[in-house]
Amino acid sequence: MADLILEKQTRRTSRSRTFPEITPVTPEWLVPLQPKGTLAPVWLVPGGVGGVWTLKRDAKVAALVGDQRPFYGFQRDPPQLDLRRPDWISATAALYVQQMRNLQRAGPFLIYGICSGGALAWEVATQLANCGEEIAGVLLYESALAPDFASQSPRRGRRMMPYYAPSPLPVDLTLLMTETWHAADRSAGWRQVALGLVTTVVMPGSTPGAHNLYINREPMIADRVRAWIERSEARVIPE
Repeated sequence: MADLILEKQTRRTSRSRTFPEITPVTPEWLVPLQPKGTLAPVWLVPGGVGGVWTLKRDAKVAALVGDQRPFYGFQRDPPQLDLRRPDWISATAALYVQQMRNLQRAGPFLIYGICSGGALAWEVATQLANCGEEIAGVLLYESALAPDFASQSPRRGRRMMPYYAPSPLPVDLTLLMTETWHAADRSAGWRQVALGLVTTVVMPGSTPGAHNLYINREPMIADRVRAWIERSEARVIPE
């Protein structure tokens, strides 16, 4: 069983784009999960610390989505950045945005954040929007944000992701999650900052832990990612 819940809606249209030829030089922290295809790529910010084992898991999903568009994953932190910096999220996102615009010259952009990578994905979308770029859609897979995030104080010792208070953004957002995550409403805060269409997609089952985020769900997740891409691009392609 899978529920599709439409929570609020706006309409936007724009021109269709295909993905131009790829610049061959990329930094080591930008990993081609699925390099084939000429359509606009999906830019993936992984969960956890963004290690190789995480990206291998994401590459399986990317391959199942298809070979019509590339998938690129960020191996979390560029080596020149210090995780202890208070502006780590914004500084990292700025490097991500620079590389994204080097490879995809213009929007609309498709941005996919997983678990703790959701904060970075949102900051990437924010910085792209501030540059005048169009965001086709943002997908967050089980990325937690409490409704009272604005009143929370930064905590010391956050190893995977520093404190982040996202700004409202006029983008379309899809929240992907299992039934248990949905029951706990752990992504509720994201609905407050997404000013476009918010879609909640619920998959059966539960997630027993970050290391089991996919737990043999790769085909199911790939189906949902593919549907998100189709919905997102349908909204930015004129009739």
